[in-house]
Amino acid sequence: MMQQHLRIAQIASGDLWAGAEVQLFTLCSELIKHPHIKLLVVLMNEGELAERLREQGIQVEVLPEAELSALVIFKRLVSLFKSFSADIVHTHRFKENILGSLAAARCGIPSVRTVHGAQEHSSRWWYPKNALFVLNRMLGSYLQSAVVAVTNDLRRQLLSEYPAKKLLAIPNGVSFEHLQDVHSPWPDDGVIKIGIVGRLTPVKRLDLFLSMAESLLANSALPALAFYVIGDGPLMDSLQSQVCGLDGGDGVTFCGHVAPAYGYIAGLDV
Repeated sequence: MMQQHLRIAQIASGDLWAGAEVQLFTLCSELIKHPHIKLLVVLMNEGELAERLREQGIQVEVLPEAELSALVIFKRLVSLFKSFSADIVHTHRFKENILGSLAAARCGIPSVRTVHGAQEHSSRWWYPKNALFVLNRMLGSYLQSAVVAVTNDLRRQLLSEYPAKKLLAIPNGVSFEHLQDVHSPWPDDGVIKIGIVGRLTPVKRLDLFLSMAESLLANSALPALAFYVIGDGPLMDSLQSQVCGLDGGDGVTFCGHVAPAYGYIAGLDV
């Protein structure tokens, strides 16, 4: 008997090329290698993720959130899920969790979500937006079939928000083929190289990384150290100014956005 296809619809923002987007791309790139899996990826924004997915031959539909209302996006999601004959919907991030899970339920399709990190924005009770945070949690708790956390630590944090029976911890995957022939850009000079990789935004707490660098560089009892900040973002100028005011600031290097960053990561000791 001929095996039927498993038809998976993914829904994500696609506005950045950051951790969640890279992980979704890696996941989809591996899924399409299976002959009995069909993929549809619905994004809220054009960008690098959409371009890379299309290069892999993956069907991508963009519903531009800057142009369409939430109601219009919901209706189009319902139409897309039905025309694709989706068997399951996988949602990523806040707005996509809400609209994707509701559209999937409207179509009678099970859905799951992946939580890629701790909440980045305040949800104080007096904020009107807090109602959406409550709705997001309710949909994950009662409407969606599972909530996937990318680390065990994140799963423990989410126990206060979602039923334990629905929470799974599945670490981010890595494509081994992209790790072949990776070379460090730095010489093997005996200097211990310590780095951080990520967006230069407040939630990443680069200020703590730089304070740590200052403390360690000022300790003459330690071996030679060098610190590297790999990434770009709105805090670039202020962080560089912070480094200029540090003792031993010459030991910190800003590498900017690097794609891919595998070689840089391989060249770090920590």
